[in-house]
Amino acid sequence: EDVLDPDNSETGIYGSADAASYEVRGENYLVDKVKFPSRPEMFKLVAAGVFVNDYPMPHMAAYSPTLRKAVATPGAPFSFIVTWLIPGPPHYTVTIVFARAIPEGKDPKFDKLFKAFVSGEDDVTNRKSRFKFIPNIIKCPFLVSAALRTLGGMRPVIIGNKLENQYFYGPNYMELVINISSSKVAASITHICTGTLKNMIVDLGFLIEAGHEPEFEAELPERMLGCCRFKNCDLKGSAQKVEFTLPEEDEQ
Repeated sequence: EDVLDPDNSETGIYGSADAASYEVRGENYLVDKVKFPSRPEMFKLVAAGVFVNDYPMPHMAAYSPTLRKAVATPGAPFSFIVTWLIPGPPHYTVTIVFARAIPEGKDPKFDKLFKAFVSGEDDVTNRKSRFKFIPNIIKCPFLVSAALRTLGGMRPVIIGNKLENQYFYGPNYMELVINISSSKVAASITHICTGTLKNMIVDLGFLIEAGHEPEFEAELPERMLGCCRFKNCDLKGSAQKVEFTLPEEDEQ
């Protein structure tokens, strides 16, 4: 059976990151362009896993028996899942699972924005322009850092504008799948990092961008949706070889 490792910030290769280390748009950002450290993230990291197969594996909430069971557990909090498809062969899949930690009603602005994103009330174009990825390299070899700067990597990015995304959801989860092979630059950055991840510490932050147009000023301020840390992760060494039954296509 496939295994999703729990959050283990002390000894594991996956762990929580500090939401306050990310600066996000303040309430008056459209006027003053000022950003502030984020309030605590709405979703906490609960598990992550690296899988390898001869074919890409989108929609891990359907592919993975462990994850499928977890999101179907009665009373479980809503899960937000980010799945990265790394170019192959072999095809590596990195799955990060966040669970709702701050209840609905505590931040109505976030709730409204998130509900529209998950339900698809935002049209596809608007959805693609909302999901922001903020990487932060804490430690890496100098040559890798120089190569990434040359390629323009490791800057905040609206991921749907750069990479092909797929969206899946069920009664108690949403999964966003990011296809790295859809961009030559992203594939190059990933190729550089793959062999050196075991010597790197990288924080990955995710949020739904608020106030990206003047008419959306009322959505501000922003806050992080979720964030996590990959620490000295040997991608090839930690990957699990799995054989999953292909689910029926149900992209939303």
